[in-house]
Amino acid sequence: MKIVIDTNCLLRILPKNSRYSCNKINTTIVMSGVTNLGSYAFYGCSSIPTVNLPSGVTNIGMYTFYGCSMLNSISLSNITSIGTNAFQNCIALPSINMRPLQIRHGLIF
Repeated sequence: MKIVIDTNCLLRILPKNSRYSCNKINTTIVMSGVTNLGSYAFYGCSSIPTVNLPSGVTNIGMYTFYGCSMLNSISLSNITSIGTNAFQNCIALPSINMRPLQIRHGLIF
């Protein structure tokens, strides 16, 4: 299953719990215009291997990618804030390249 998150010039935030536990998603495209990935947005989406974030995304909420066990590639070049446990149990993620950022309320992995 493929999911495309499009702003249609209205949505700027991917809402909390928007894809909660959808383990059939294997392709995710976040369109330009989205600036924030809400808490739990991809929680438990265990089939997502790659997430390409547009340059406008600067915030990742808590538990956003928790349990995305197939996630092996993500670019965080413009992220300035990451919530608690955002990448916990992302066991296939070998490394993350990112700039200095604010970690809110504890651990991110």
